Amino acid sequence: MKRFILSENGLERLKQNLIREACYEEHVSHGSKFLTANYKAIPYDDGKGKIVGVFMKLDNGQPTKMTCWKQDVLDALDKEFYNRITNDTERKGFISQLLDDWYNGGISKYGSLSKYNFN
Repeated sequence: MKRFILSENGLERLKQNLIREACYEEHVSHGSKFLTANYKAIPYDDGKGKIVGVFMKLDNGQPTKMTCWKQDVLDALDKEFYNRITNDTERKGFISQLLDDWYNGGISKYGSLSKYNFN
């Protein structure tokens, strides 16, 4: 049998991380729905073996001829989340992680991102 010892400081950090993840669940759901409704991920090889984030803009669920780079989509997400997450550094880190996970299919079925360290 193995023992697990948790100090008060460790417990407090664990609680903060769990609360933080729970608070972001609604934001992840909202952002994922926004991205799915407005964009389609298109895998694109840059010729050097690296997949670059390219997105196709959707209009009422139908593809348009307009393509966007990752920065264009990040700008749209920044506008969408400007009033939801007021800390600029935290918001930019969150939307970047949200977009990366959405593009790569990394959002869990429970609405969790692959990591939550945005600062």
